[in-house]
Amino acid sequence: MTADRTVFHLEGTDFQKSRAFSPAVVTQGGKIVWLAGQTALTDPDGKSIAHDFEAQARACFTLIDRTLNRVGGTLADLVTMTVSINDPRYGDRFIKVRHEMFPHGKFPCSALITVSCPSGNSDRNPGRRGGVSALVYVTRVDCTKSS
Repeated sequence: MTADRTVFHLEGTDFQKSRAFSPAVVTQGGKIVWLAGQTALTDPDGKSIAHDFEAQARACFTLIDRTLNRVGGTLADLVTMTVSINDPRYGDRFIKVRHEMFPHGKFPCSALITVSCPSGNSDRNPGRRGGVSALVYVTRVDCTKSS
């Protein structure tokens, strides 16, 4: 925390902590970054991860982190996220990945939604298993960066 930016994660219940989300995140000062949703059928090295839910979830977080790095932020700055999965059995697996991504226990708020056709999953992309969109709050945003 700095004088011009405060972030407070409301303490969650044991259930909320086990599911890796905060009931509320309160912010003041800083900047808001609106992110596009992310999906992935290849890992950062270009290897296919079609039909591999956990690899796709990790790749989504990697893509979000890369975007945030371009504007001076990190995954730790996530305030809230909406996660779409195409099978409710992936829910616990996503929670496991989210615990990996936020090992400090300061989780973003979250909605985990099961939908029949997430993020363009169709006959064109039968291996896609879900996607993530997020709202981020960062201290420093450098809008002059282009890469």
